[in-house]
Amino acid sequence: MGRFSFQFHILGSNCVMKQFLILWMFLTAGFCAQAAEGEGTVYVVNYPLQYFAEQIAGDDLDIVFPVPADIDPAYWEPSVDDLVAFQTADLVLLNGAGYANWLTRASLPRSRLIDTSKNFHDRLIPSEGKTVHSHGPEGEHSHGGSFAFTTWLDIALAREQALAVKTAFVRRWPEQKERFEKRHEKLNAELKALEEKLTKAFAPMTGSHVFASHPVYQYLTRAHGLKATSFHWEPDATPSETDWAEFDRKLQKTPVTVMIWEAEPTKETRQRLASKGLKIVILPPLFQTPETGDFLSTLSEASDRL
Repeated sequence: MGRFSFQFHILGSNCVMKQFLILWMFLTAGFCAQAAEGEGTVYVVNYPLQYFAEQIAGDDLDIVFPVPADIDPAYWEPSVDDLVAFQTADLVLLNGAGYANWLTRASLPRSRLIDTSKNFHDRLIPSEGKTVHSHGPEGEHSHGGSFAFTTWLDIALAREQALAVKTAFVRRWPEQKERFEKRHEKLNAELKALEEKLTKAFAPMTGSHVFASHPVYQYLTRAHGLKATSFHWEPDATPSETDWAEFDRKLQKTPVTVMIWEAEPTKETRQRLASKGLKIVILPPLFQTPETGDFLSTLSEASDRL
């Protein structure tokens, strides 16, 4: 009787153990599946890349743009914690063209860095020179370097950057290829429609000269057959008399009727430009997340203002 009870106890224990193991395997499999779905983390260096990445990734990946909203990402300096986060990300999407100076001083895994402008390096626009000035929390900085870097304002190039994002995602997470490609197809169609709308809006100005508040519209103006003279004027600051004197000299040399601004200038600036016969066109360069709307709607609204 004792032997029988002992054997029954062993058999019973084995059954319980098997049930426990099955339950443990089931829970572990579920946990691993959830981890696999949420394991992809992608860091980006500016808003356009964040937008492209989010549209292509959907809910499959975690897209992180860590730059504070009040700082121009091109001149942001990451903290130690930020650098660690970049180093541990599955992928890091770069704009290329020398964008984000801090990258030259950071040690990041090269295999995870995706230069989204690599395939059109021969179409990058050389920088016209280096001008140092300061504004905003990022302080003193220069609009210089080897190349102009606002590539995404030429929507044809933006589409190539979005394609580079999709290609990188498919290579890193091939099991999600179909979803990535389907979302990219939709994004590409939307970007193409925006490109056509901007082309139509700029068509009457083709071949003409415009002024720009900052040297950030090189790709935009080239894409639409415009010539641009750039200043270093901030929307929230009224230019000095010295600035206006320089402006008048350039206006006399190259008569223009349009000035492109990153944001709404001061009332005094607007009135003075109007007195000189200039129309103001607000076209945010979209370094940062817009206060309202998104990449597509912001540039679509800008084309309406033309």
